[in-house]
Amino acid sequence: MEIADFLIGLGHPDRAVRRFSMILAGSAMRSRALWLRSLCYEWTGDYEAALTDGRKALELEPTSGYLRCMMARLMIFTGDLPEAEAELAVADTVLKGSGDVAFTRALLWAARGDRKKAESALARPARVTVLRNYIDTMVHASLGYVDEAVDLIARTIEAGFFKLATHAYFYPYLANPNNHFYDPLRREPRFLEILERQKKRFEDETAHLGDL
Repeated sequence: MEIADFLIGLGHPDRAVRRFSMILAGSAMRSRALWLRSLCYEWTGDYEAALTDGRKALELEPTSGYLRCMMARLMIFTGDLPEAEAELAVADTVLKGSGDVAFTRALLWAARGDRKKAESALARPARVTVLRNYIDTMVHASLGYVDEAVDLIARTIEAGFFKLATHAYFYPYLANPNNHFYDPLRREPRFLEILERQKKRFEDETAHLGDL
């Protein structure tokens, strides 16, 4: 688990998936390994695999508001917006008005093209996490605030996070072609420069990691 967490923090969720799979092969009841592998699948664009792990994790922790929000995100990515809304309603009941639910709803409203509701949801206070940061940039990009999205990506790469993803906006995440919220960014020179730098960093680290 520690090696897998390290690989996530370094920006190699593809390698972390292999570690979590080793853990789950020995103990299929490890909820944390399931939801972290689901998160890695999400970040690399394999949303169906992420949903499969998310459902298994929810069987173990049906009252987890965090997992409910994660499932809602995945449903949004796969275009199942009615189910995502229903999942968020359950999460809201469990978390009792948490900011996590509000900013996940912002992604839902952005997917529906409702600028006013998306911006209102993002305006709600919420804890600062890498997931909140990612949703901010996805919502901004999809609503046409391209400069704001690229600025936040650049600042976050420079500052990093102390929890979960020390190195945020790593190459596999930015290069994920299935994240259509970022489509407006893929024509922006600044975003393409960031993508190229993150690719170089990813390739250099891959060469040093060997079989880890």
